[in-house]
Amino acid sequence: MIEKIKELFAKKETNRSRLMKELIRENLDLLPVDIYYIDDPRLAIPPDKLVEYDKKFYDICRDQYVMDRIKYLINKQARMTIQASYQNGTMDALGGININGMATVRDDFIRLGNSYIKSMPHVEPIDELDKFKVFAQ
Repeated sequence: MIEKIKELFAKKETNRSRLMKELIRENLDLLPVDIYYIDDPRLAIPPDKLVEYDKKFYDICRDQYVMDRIKYLINKQARMTIQASYQNGTMDALGGININGMATVRDDFIRLGNSYIKSMPHVEPIDELDKFKVFAQ
């Protein structure tokens, strides 16, 4: 059973299955949304400039002041959300959305920085933040 699940997750989407999904969406009058390739500015970058583009994100991730600031903002929002929830007795959903948004930006910067490392293997790796730790020590 586990092997079957691994097989399903490991399977890459083929062009044929992609076309079939688009045809089904069209037949069902569904919105043709492609969550993997929608408006990614990286796709507009010429292939010879991609390394320079990724290096910018690598440099941002290597700047400890920037990463500490992002971490501080995530922790500050978490404290504010918890405090508002405690005072009001209800969960602050927008605070959680804000935390997830900031974490998504941080993770995307790290992902793009790691793309630079893949193209330049001699570069020092980025120290990733612990995704499961919400509060700084």
